[in-house]
Amino acid sequence: MTNWFALLLVGLVAPTVEPAGPPEVLQRNTATCESENVAPDETISACRSLLRFGGFDRADLAAIYFDLGRAYDLKGANDSAIENYSMALKFEPGFAWAYYNRGRVYYAKGDYARAVGDNDSALRLRPDDASAYNNRGISYLQEENLDHAMADFGQAIRLSPGLAAAFYNRGFLLFRESRYDGAIADFSEAIRLAPDDATGLRARAAAWLREGDDARAIADLNRAIALAPGTAALFSLRGSAWFEHGDSARAIADFDRAIELNPNESDTFDRRGVAFHVRGDRARAIADYDRAIALAPDDAVALANRCLALADGGNALQSAPTACDRSLPLQPEPARAVPAP
Repeated sequence: MTNWFALLLVGLVAPTVEPAGPPEVLQRNTATCESENVAPDETISACRSLLRFGGFDRADLAAIYFDLGRAYDLKGANDSAIENYSMALKFEPGFAWAYYNRGRVYYAKGDYARAVGDNDSALRLRPDDASAYNNRGISYLQEENLDHAMADFGQAIRLSPGLAAAFYNRGFLLFRESRYDGAIADFSEAIRLAPDDATGLRARAAAWLREGDDARAIADLNRAIALAPGTAALFSLRGSAWFEHGDSARAIADFDRAIELNPNESDTFDRRGVAFHVRGDRARAIADYDRAIALAPDDAVALANRCLALADGGNALQSAPTACDRSLPLQPEPARAVPAP
């Protein structure tokens, strides 16, 4: 199903650890290697130059490898990032930030057990780190360890009440548990703390839809689209909200825009197909179901909707032949988590 909203991972960090007293001729490379304000390729080149020079003690080497890992991390080169964070830990086993950042990369790779382990290590070294609690919480959530995830999000909020991602992620977990009032409260706090981020508005809109309040969902999505007008998922979700509101014409217009922005999302074709079907345009409905199935051959929703349309020959939403025993509504489904900044 479409990822209507994602979980928030807390972001990459660069600690203020500097190589101790490098020779004068290496000062420029040292400054570039440790700087957060240069391109990753420049960082990689400078850090490698320092390693070729040699002569550093273990703490300095740990700092250089950490910065090299950070640069690969920013490039999305996960394996190289892990390799260099691991080298930093080899030289400095108590380097909390290296555990923290390596845990983020393991999370990005889908290795949630190792992500939990690295955040455990970071928290042993820095027990008041709200971001590490948040990031361990989303790893637990991916492992379906919901009680531990809820506890970690709560602890992150207690330690850092201004951490928008922790409120968002706890709201996501409450949404999954169908506790929509609590989810809306947490999403609202995330929006208050990060008003220029469309993520919270998108998530709260999904919760409003589950509560049957399509008007508030549309209002939130209008705000979200103003902030992120190129995001296909926002138009697709607003299309669902307009459909629930009884306005299939506006729903189709939003689905059209979502497809322009992302023509490879099967759910949007399926939802537009339902909207066409409600308007009596069975041919277009079947064409959209066909496109949804081509993109996602195992999509049970699109398969059922197409079956109903073909079997009924009229309004498939009012007739359910036994051969087509599954047809789901346009309600959005939640996605996965996000790290905090």
